[in-house]
Amino acid sequence: MNLKDIPGSLRESFDRTESVLAGKLRVRGTRVSVEQILELLESGATPSEIVRSFPSLTQQDVAVVERLAAHCALHMLQPA
Repeated sequence: MNLKDIPGSLRESFDRTESVLAGKLRVRGTRVSVEQILELLESGATPSEIVRSFPSLTQQDVAVVERLAAHCALHMLQPA
């Protein structure tokens, strides 16, 4: 996913730089990828547990990743 594909209301929360995490989409101002957060959520970790594991994150950061995932899921479910 490119930054331009993310809705404007969410875009400011993310960053992508080739020299950081091999260019993976990450929470702006951190070295934590969206992929890492989603994998933890999928495995059953709570947002509070994720924030404890990554002190550079806030509860709001995890919530915005969840919103991005919801946006992507809704986009995928729309008829072609």
